Amino acid sequence: MVQRVVYGALPGGGHGLRVSRPGFGVLNPSLPPSQLSFDSEWDRTLKVHMSGSVTVPVATGYPQYTTVSFGRTFSSAPICLAWQMNATGQFENPNRVRFMDQSLIGFSTDWTDDPIVAACRIYTNRIEFLRHFNTSFGAYTARYIVLEGV
Repeated sequence: MVQRVVYGALPGGGHGLRVSRPGFGVLNPSLPPSQLSFDSEWDRTLKVHMSGSVTVPVATGYPQYTTVSFGRTFSSAPICLAWQMNATGQFENPNRVRFMDQSLIGFSTDWTDDPIVAACRIYTNRIEFLRHFNTSFGAYTARYIVLEGV
């Protein structure tokens, strides 16, 4: 079994934290960046700016959105992960993730069967989640993670 984490003196000089991907020895001084999961010497990484969930009610017209503010304005739209939970708030089948096409909302009967990538718009200061216009779907919970470079 290879050593995957080193903290302190790094191979090749310097001090820091380095974590390799599974199967690669972190003590190899010529280990390429593609075989590392994290290296404290990298000048660019991502950190979580914010995460949470929001209840998105049924729309009374079309289109309508529920907005979550980032609390700041980024120079460009940040990386966001957003997904919709099923009616019970659980992933019934975590191996199946489907993309929602806005043109299909209201025409499919099984949107709440599995987690799906939430229909949303991402701006420099907010994320907007599309409200369903079909009342038979009801409200849904959208979960999100907003990442920023450091």
